[in-house]
This record gives sequence, structure tokens and C-alpha cells, in this order.
Amino acid sequence: MEISEHTDADVFLEADRRHKEMRANGQTSLGVTKITQPPPMGEPKPKFAAVCSQCGGPTSVPFKPTPGWKILCTENGCYQKSKGGV
Repeated sequence: MEISEHTDADVFLEADRRHKEMRANGQTSLGVTKITQPPPMGEPKPKFAAVCSQCGGPTSVPFKPTPGWKILCTENGCYQKSKGGV
């Protein structure tokens, strides 16, 4: 078994130096470039008509409703009530 010339402290200091260098270059420790600003706003998401599972009122959602899944409206406060508000 070969004895390493580097101590654990040396390995830690080198990793810390590389991490700081990558952060200074706008990268994460995984080498992925960080997003510095949110992506530009595009077209608004299409709305789909749905019926609230709690009050039965009409509502719209930014996704295609799946049969059997609960949809709660914001117009009558059903969504907020389910989250513990109001």
C-alpha cells in the first residue's frame, strides 16, 4: 500500500480552492453554470376550464385537468381554505 503525500487537510484545502474558483466564475460545484437572472417571460400559459371539486363552481387552471384529480378554485377561496388560510 502506497502512502499518500497529501493529508486530509491538503485535500480539503484544494477542494475548497477549486470551489471558490468555480463560484467566482459563476459555476456551481457540479460545474453547471448558475442562472443569474430569470428566463424571459414568454407567452402566458393557456388556461383550461375546470369545475371546483369543493364548491362546484367554474374555474380555470394553467394545466389540462386530469379526471379524478381534485381541482380547487381561487374565486370562492376553496384553494386557500384547503391550505389552512381564511
